[in-house]
Amino acid sequence: MITDSPTVRPTTLVVENPLLHWRKRHHVTQAALGKACGVSAGTISQIEHRHIEPTVRLVARLARHTGISVARLVSFAVGGAELAGAETAMGVAAKAEERTRTG
Repeated sequence: MITDSPTVRPTTLVVENPLLHWRKRHHVTQAALGKACGVSAGTISQIEHRHIEPTVRLVARLARHTGISVARLVSFAVGGAELAGAETAMGVAAKAEERTRTG
């Protein structure tokens, strides 16, 4: 059956993977980034694939080494626009931002 009405398709929000994007742009391996942040390549991989959420300390280290904002890292790690606990995520981001500033 042919109709003149447009087909409505569900959309999927794709949230850019900031760590993967940064690593590829700067030609940095998971192993090298992990070593710089004090974790394994496997941990970086798990974060990039959203299998684990990084700790506040690790978010601060990743932000420091990559220049990616804490808010962007936290947003990706906890699911981008699908944040159920936005206030909690922002609290984590604020703590990590403070750790980034204080070293």
